Amino acid sequence: MQWNNSLSQRGTAEETIQRFDEWGINKGVLLSVATKPTQQRVINDWCAQQDGGRFISFGGIHPDAEDYEQEIAHIKELGLHGIKLHPDYQGFIIDDERMDKIYDAIERAALAALCFIFPFGTQFSVIGIFLAAAALYGGYYLTTKLDVEYEYITNGEIDVDKITAQRSRKRLITFRCGSATDFGIADENSLCQSGANRSCLRL
Repeated sequence: MQWNNSLSQRGTAEETIQRFDEWGINKGVLLSVATKPTQQRVINDWCAQQDGGRFISFGGIHPDAEDYEQEIAHIKELGLHGIKLHPDYQGFIIDDERMDKIYDAIERAALAALCFIFPFGTQFSVIGIFLAAAALYGGYYLTTKLDVEYEYITNGEIDVDKITAQRSRKRLITFRCGSATDFGIADENSLCQSGANRSCLRL
């Protein structure tokens, strides 16, 4: 799928249908939001005009509208398929008590309710996405840091490399095989002893 920048970006119904044709999409869901009560009727009537062709249209209700019951009945009469709610744009939270009467009215009308929610709020959406991505990457990075292996390369000399998460390599030590007489593990209880003619490899 390729984005066609030759089309304007105003988001009209006609331009959206053009994009449907380009991308092989048969139908799309039209979700309009009323940001103030006085917008409800205009939005819902327009959504009804778009419904039934290439769009499946939802109506809109504002939580502060006194005539919400009449408008929900109007949405039902228009044959719209549900109601779009947007807590951030409309100034409410999902479990706000004042929303109970609206939820009940939507249920009585046998309409679907779609609610857009973003954990950081719309104004912080970009920051929220960045922080979530950073947290995921940080967790992945720290977890893979525990994946450690060692590689020994011999060619007259022994090279010992530390490999972390199969992505970074660090040379720990290089020494000539002929200069080593003992190999062992050095810890608090057992330390390698070195003499005039003895070398010890610590790993």
